[in-house]
Amino acid sequence: VEFTLEVYSALASEGKNSEEEKGRQVTNWLSTTMLGKPGHLAWMKVAVNINGDLNSKMVKGIAGSELPAAAKDIYAGDCLRPADVRGYHVTELSLFRSNFNVMTACAGMYRGVAVATVCTDHDKP
Repeated sequence: VEFTLEVYSALASEGKNSEEEKGRQVTNWLSTTMLGKPGHLAWMKVAVNINGDLNSKMVKGIAGSELPAAAKDIYAGDCLRPADVRGYHVTELSLFRSNFNVMTACAGMYRGVAVATVCTDHDKP
């Protein structure tokens, strides 16, 4: 199952946003898509970010994704979160090896580049 998610920023009717209106724009979205029937549910989270001139244009963010064709494939490729993530901010959007999507950043006083990489085997960090 393939899908595309589009999110648009808002633009005042005058065609220009004030600084206050610009500051109220939500630029980072997280959508959860669920498919299923009673007793069986598949879900996927997709992140969409809006970047651009929020003062004088309506800006569009687009993200695409797909669910596996067979339900048994949904959980066959999961990675696990490491036991210790102290010093990092971690947002797991998808732990599927086929669609791995994890956002990381250094926390607090830490500096550097935080990187998340896909696991090499099912049920491994």
